[in-house]
Amino acid sequence: MADVIQVIEDVKKYDANVDEQLVTSIFRSLGPVVYNRDTRYVACSDPYELEMIRDGFLSRQLNIKLSKKELDDVLQETCQQMADSHMKLRVTFYYLLVTRFNKQSHF
Repeated sequence: MADVIQVIEDVKKYDANVDEQLVTSIFRSLGPVVYNRDTRYVACSDPYELEMIRDGFLSRQLNIKLSKKELDDVLQETCQQMADSHMKLRVTFYYLLVTRFNKQSHF
């Protein structure tokens, strides 16, 4: 699934008023990640991956100033929010984080 239209449909499961421009911007910002089967999904069961999202995306890219514990809790809440989806699309996951922290201006 490497089509932004398909990702927008996925995001609609969690946000009925999806910001399609934001989804498109996140999709583009991830570059080749969205096309690679190993990287297009978030594995909530992989602590290393969640650490990379916490430190790289939330702390550095979005500049969220919370403790590691607080950020880990947010990641777990997002994993729970997407629990019905076995394959959690990275763009959808990031969209939920961006909107949660109101960081749309970063995209």
